[in-house]
Amino acid sequence: MSGFVGKSIHSLDDKGRLVIPSKFAKKIAADTASLFVMKTPEGALDLYEPKAWEEKERALAKLDDLKSEERLLKTLLYQSLEEAELSRTAVKDSVTHRIVITKDLQEHLGVSKDANEVVLVGGGNKFSIWKPEKLQRAVSENQEMLETLTSRHLQ
Repeated sequence: MSGFVGKSIHSLDDKGRLVIPSKFAKKIAADTASLFVMKTPEGALDLYEPKAWEEKERALAKLDDLKSEERLLKTLLYQSLEEAELSRTAVKDSVTHRIVITKDLQEHLGVSKDANEVVLVGGGNKFSIWKPEKLQRAVSENQEMLETLTSRHLQ
């Protein structure tokens, strides 16, 4: 089964809740109660199901806390990580999946009550949330690197 693929535009409601688009919600395991949300250096959020995050956590557990660089990496990653409850609401024949984007995470994204539109972008074992302008800028500033990165990492 393929992972999270595609792009979808949504808005946060007044309480900071975000409806997960159905094409992503269908990929989330039925027993998933929460998602791990990590701030990215680019100003986006990466969301992982617990099973996908466990893979990252196993790699992090192998790092040596006695080595300053490895300890720093763990600190930087864990300080940017939150666990967000995934709520499900049944409406007629469908189920709506939502998470709350905390004030801290909203500030990181650069969204507010007046500018609450976000873009969800599939990324295989995760999906990301971006402020539309940040995503557009990141794509346009890095478009020329696509061929180089593709040949380097996907060959």
